[in-house]
Amino acid sequence: MKPIPNVSRRSLAKADLQSRPPSGPRFSILVPDVAGNVLGAGLMLKRALEPLGAVEVVGPDLGHGINPMYRHVEGITAVPCPRLYRLPDFWRERGRLAAALRGEVLVAVKAYPFTLPLAVRRARTTGARVVAFLDEWDGAEWHGLSAVRRIRNVVSTLTDTGSAFARAWSERWIRRADAVVATSQTLAARFDGVAIPQGVDMDLFRRAAPERIEAKRRDLGLGSGPVVVFGGVARPHKGLDLTLRALLACGHPEARLLVVGPETEYLAELRKDPAAGPRVVATGAVPQTDMPLWLSLGDVTVLAQQDTPLARTQVPCKVFEAMAVGLPVIATDVSDLRGILDGCGWVVPPGDAPSLAQTLDAVFGDPEEARRRADLARENARRRYSLEAMRTAWAEVVGRAAPPGRGDLGLGIRD
Repeated sequence: MKPIPNVSRRSLAKADLQSRPPSGPRFSILVPDVAGNVLGAGLMLKRALEPLGAVEVVGPDLGHGINPMYRHVEGITAVPCPRLYRLPDFWRERGRLAAALRGEVLVAVKAYPFTLPLAVRRARTTGARVVAFLDEWDGAEWHGLSAVRRIRNVVSTLTDTGSAFARAWSERWIRRADAVVATSQTLAARFDGVAIPQGVDMDLFRRAAPERIEAKRRDLGLGSGPVVVFGGVARPHKGLDLTLRALLACGHPEARLLVVGPETEYLAELRKDPAAGPRVVATGAVPQTDMPLWLSLGDVTVLAQQDTPLARTQVPCKVFEAMAVGLPVIATDVSDLRGILDGCGWVVPPGDAPSLAQTLDAVFGDPEEARRRADLARENARRRYSLEAMRTAWAEVVGRAAPPGRGDLGLGIRD
């Protein structure tokens, strides 16, 4: 097999899609940026699909390389496309990216101009089937813009092919996919798809040993007070400002907020606050394989999602990771979170800091109830949100979308 020019491969010699005949169809998972956090979603899907056939993750390298959290992972094809975001370079670099898609089933992660439309066009020439994989409503920003800002955004597409307008335009291609998978019920209903939550690796996400927890808390200077842990990228819609207001208002002045994730402008602003800043401990980005230990340092995690059109379509994968670790979870009543945490967590109204503060006091004040719900959450994650549960659900979708004659994936599922 001739190598694809200008493509960086990671151990593809071990998993060559053409030289290793799989029992099921070959998969190419196309992500919009190998440097972004969305690569994690692509790699989790890769793990779910691997028992069904050979799988590779493909994405453009916009000049930043592969996300540091995942550089150790094999099977990532990074295609150099430093000017993919600019016209007219977009047209040339889009072709280079398309040439790297060798699967019989193309899974386009997000409806971006260089994911779903590209996959559909590629399928026209190769006969592949296309699955649109949506983890949030990427067109929400466009629908919230005023008329004047829409005009400006359309013009900006000349230098940003990932603009709000470009993402909204790309949504018209969703109906051309052979199947649509969304990670929330709201998103699935909007685009007439199937809702399949992102799975969690139950073997990896286990509570760390007590001695490791104690040593790490000591190294970070967390003290003996309660700790709220947040794992992920701190963005405004994730409500860390609400979490901090509740933490300041609750009856535990020694409580701290541990943020495990990369530094952002939003997080930096929160840390500048003279009252809230001293309560925040930030670790920076950490490898995904280390997340179970970092989550284990907390007494509870808070997912204070804002009630916005975008957030209503999201289900943070962090809720499943926390459940798997056996960490008590408090979340705002947004998207599918109420149903996910029914009987095994706490749900508060979005934007309600006093209610969140009261719930924090309840969790900190009753460790036995917190542990009981956390144990139920881990069992719920194992039954409904594990990697195995995700694989079974995806196998049904792939069985319907697979190329003719390749629908039997060894799971009793046919075209």
